[in-house]
Amino acid sequence: MNKRNGRELWEDIVELLNASNRECVRSLRIALFMLLQEPLNIPFLRQARQLVVGAFSLIPKQKTAIPEAVTKKVLFCFAHRTASNMQNLLPVAREAHRRGLLGGIISSSDFSRELAEFDGQVPIATAAELSSQLGFGGSQIANEAFRAFQEVVRMVSEYDQELGARCRSNAGAIIAEIIASLRMERAFQVVLESWSPSCVVSTSDLWPLEYQLVHQASGRQIPSIVLQHGNLIYFYWPFKASLMVLWGEQSFNEMIAFGAPSARLKIGGMPASDTSFGSVMAARKHSDGEKPVCLILSHTHAQHLEPELYASYKRFLSELISIAPFVQWKVKLHPSENRSFYDDLDPQIAAKVEFYPASTSLKDSLREADVATTLYSTSGMEAMIMGRPVIVPIVSPRMTEPNLLPQIPGALRVRTPQEFSRELKALVSSPDRRTRQLKSQTDVLNRCFANQGRASSAIVDILEAQVNSDVLQPAYGGR
Repeated sequence: MNKRNGRELWEDIVELLNASNRECVRSLRIALFMLLQEPLNIPFLRQARQLVVGAFSLIPKQKTAIPEAVTKKVLFCFAHRTASNMQNLLPVAREAHRRGLLGGIISSSDFSRELAEFDGQVPIATAAELSSQLGFGGSQIANEAFRAFQEVVRMVSEYDQELGARCRSNAGAIIAEIIASLRMERAFQVVLESWSPSCVVSTSDLWPLEYQLVHQASGRQIPSIVLQHGNLIYFYWPFKASLMVLWGEQSFNEMIAFGAPSARLKIGGMPASDTSFGSVMAARKHSDGEKPVCLILSHTHAQHLEPELYASYKRFLSELISIAPFVQWKVKLHPSENRSFYDDLDPQIAAKVEFYPASTSLKDSLREADVATTLYSTSGMEAMIMGRPVIVPIVSPRMTEPNLLPQIPGALRVRTPQEFSRELKALVSSPDRRTRQLKSQTDVLNRCFANQGRASSAIVDILEAQVNSDVLQPAYGGR
């Protein structure tokens, strides 16, 4: 078949892995999809470290007592530390706790700083603490992981021999993911038996940890809910959870287009924006002779998924910066991103770009911006919420296909560096032009985000209604 990128490869991987009888294999869907993207090959030493960590996790350790929890309440899973996950899940957990619905929290690692407000009030267990309950089952997990890896290589090789070879070259990384999946499969059996929650909630079920939580919950007839935490892309479907709660009508329609059935979708709003709506930033005031700022909300850590698109973007950006000397160019890197994309720019172009420190918040970077630009990062929507005009460069026809890449509805869309420069100049020099664009963006935001300013409360309303009804079914077993 030789399908190397994008939605077709994702759908084929899901189909391949669903043919397995092993849930640890099925749980690899996003990890395997990422690993098979050309030219991603994880360095040998990094794979060796991952494998050593995985093997070390199988050594029996002193059991850590799982804290007791009140049964029949909602269990929240904090699987990722990234801002998009934390900022969309934490406000909902906070509201659930306020209403007395929060029964317990599982975190993938030590999130004690992020979850400090719940310490001593809600039982919190880390993945490592749960795994300590497994005792002397390490050799069995290791053997099963090796057999599962052999099955993955066989299935992928039958699909595409070159991709099968890539699986073998990434053996350490894949086996480490399988070990993690098998550990959590057993660990979640223990915690779900002990805590007996009414529902489990996370921001996705894509990766082995949260996939296994949803799967184990399903076996106990416990419904599961995932919350949208970023602009949608094709690999958010299929999800295994019972229900996905979305930001608004726009997201609902996108998930339908991906193939998700409407019965497994609800609209709740964007919790991360609860404090942003209604607090639009004032326009930035410039000192005499100071250039306006165009903020690049970067997203280049995804370049291995769309190499041709990002190659076009690099050419676009190089020409744009050279023909728009009337602004300051500043970059806010994504938390998962480094500067490698920009290091390849011509030195004369790169010298005109200033990077914010990693510690700079999105809000602080936007406070200094006059205009923001991004390809498809969720931060573009947040910039619009906070009252900044957003320009999206269409550097590839793929960006116009909603089933391939996330969209930034309401943003100005330009196709050439010259058009970008003209729009940019108008937005920073003409108050009327800026006002019209902001009004247009606000109209779109009203369609994209339900329950503005109270999304967390609305989502907890959904949780309450669903766990008290027979409508919500346990996790879905198929596509």
